[in-house]
Amino acid sequence: FGRRYVDVKDYMIRYGLSDNNLTPTEQDTTDINNGIIPVSLRSDYVHFNDAGYTALANCIYQHGQMMGYWT
Repeated sequence: FGRRYVDVKDYMIRYGLSDNNLTPTEQDTTDINNGIIPVSLRSDYVHFNDAGYTALANCIYQHGQMMGYWT
């Protein structure tokens, strides 16, 4: 997919908490260190919660801007 590929997992691990102005909990830090999307962004092991969906929207928007889809 080249430049069109969006690494959502990497974005969520790196920026998901800060996108929502969340301070990492101890479990969030453990999750991040293990390459797992922080629990504060998930409602379960499959679905995001409201904060997770906000970070996902930011991720897609930023990637779309970088690709020139919108300004």
